[in-house]
Amino acid sequence: MPNMADQREEHGSADIAATRTRNISHWLCVGDGAPGTWRAFGSGWGTTAERPTLAASDAGYQYMDSDLNKTILWNGEAWLGI
Repeated sequence: MPNMADQREEHGSADIAATRTRNISHWLCVGDGAPGTWRAFGSGWGTTAERPTLAASDAGYQYMDSDLNKTILWNGEAWLGI
């Protein structure tokens, strides 16, 4: 199983770099196999238009939407109010 550094390289440094709208704080292996199933943990903030484009593997990502003035959660398919 690859270590977290290998997985980060696979996703590309631009995807995990801290930015105004997206910040992946860490990765956690949540499934066996090679390369395993990895989940990104992180949060971001900004306007509705600045929301990051996320994948199903980014489920659990939290975003503070300043236009809505509330925190929303990416469930892997859509943004949900929390």
